[in-house]
Amino acid sequence: APDAALAQIAQSARGSFRDAISIFDQLSVTTGNSISLPSVLRLLGTVEEDALFRTIDLAIDGDTRGALILVEELVEKGHNLGKFVTDLVEHLRRLMLLQHLEEVPEALPMTPESSERLRNQANQIDEETVLEFIDLLTKVIQEERRGSDSRLLLELALIRVARSASDSTPSTILERIERIERSLNPGKNPASEQTNPSSS
Repeated sequence: APDAALAQIAQSARGSFRDAISIFDQLSVTTGNSISLPSVLRLLGTVEEDALFRTIDLAIDGDTRGALILVEELVEKGHNLGKFVTDLVEHLRRLMLLQHLEEVPEALPMTPESSERLRNQANQIDEETVLEFIDLLTKVIQEERRGSDSRLLLELALIRVARSASDSTPSTILERIERIERSLNPGKNPASEQTNPSSS
């Protein structure tokens, strides 16, 4: 089984060894003991990790059209939007942890490639947007349990976050520049350089 497939199984099991073994048992029956990432995704009803990264990228770019097209693609492929929202909240949690801990926690089931991609994404989105997104999606989950239309709620959440992220006030533009500088020069503090007379 490739590392990406194992990471998906570990994430779905959420720390439960028994649940992980149960997933392996089901896969052994349906795949003939040759586990692949697509087979894991089909069994768990999970979208590919790339869709989660794409969703955040679209929000960062303020691309509401792209976000709505992505939802349409998920629906056409038969994905459960409720499960997608739950997975997206987990992805945002990882971004939040990375932003505050400044490193990817070892306990998170991720491949090295995904960890690096997560780090790059964390440098491009501000903490407030991450928290706002988590709050909106948590409300989507709550409303869905009451019988509300999960697709409409998800679309509204994506539009709100994308519009918020595309705010072009001077303060938000400065924050974006600083995030880009941090991603290009890890360990340097752009704000401290501005106050250093020798750098002028």
